[in-house]
Amino acid sequence: MDDSLRRTIRDYYANPEYVRAAADHAISSRAKRLPVLEEYLPPKGLTVEVGCGAGVYSDLCPRYVGLDISLTALRELRARGGLGVCCDIANIPLRSGIAGAVLSFDALEHVYEPDRVLQEVSRILEPGGRAILRDVWLKTEKHGGWLPRELRKKLGNLGSRVMRLWRELTGDYDVAYSRISPDYSQVGGDHDAVSRIDAHSVYRFFRRRGFRSLNEHRNPIARITRLWTRHRHWVVVEKRPAAQR
Repeated sequence: MDDSLRRTIRDYYANPEYVRAAADHAISSRAKRLPVLEEYLPPKGLTVEVGCGAGVYSDLCPRYVGLDISLTALRELRARGGLGVCCDIANIPLRSGIAGAVLSFDALEHVYEPDRVLQEVSRILEPGGRAILRDVWLKTEKHGGWLPRELRKKLGNLGSRVMRLWRELTGDYDVAYSRISPDYSQVGGDHDAVSRIDAHSVYRFFRRRGFRSLNEHRNPIARITRLWTRHRHWVVVEKRPAAQR
């Protein structure tokens, strides 16, 4: 990524209008997400939120650190009483094994290298720690191409399902994502999305690293069926102790 693009991205996420819109969306979604967090969020330990924005969920955790590229957003987090660190979430400045939980809401589709972010999530989690990820998986571009967006979405999802079968057959455990074109001239509405990520590959990525799924089907038949079904928005995994991997 060149310096010009880095500046564009930093300026975009530092825009108070964007920070406000993102916080409003997080607040409106909070009630729907709370039951999942209440079920899976550990009661103790450090919770790290990657791409935290204004830190709408910081009050749920007794020990919380939010990571974001936007200083404007982190000022909002500080006003809520939370602790924030300004950084690129593909290079997290925290030591390995420090976190009891890592949260991410609607952030991965906005980074150019989501696989590196997930590697960092895996690194900073302690044994027994949990990653709780909620994203817009298989995001479709809002612009570009001569086909209608809904048709492009259906064709893209069909291709992703075929590739899931291929990954199962070949033993591919990499994070499967493709690039989509952002529009940094518009604020909100996910116009800034840059990555189309298949959540099934995210499960496989963590499984290869010794994690266990907490919300994915364990029945072998159901796991085969899920390869052809639409994925739910949540990925929740737990890092096993080294002796159990």
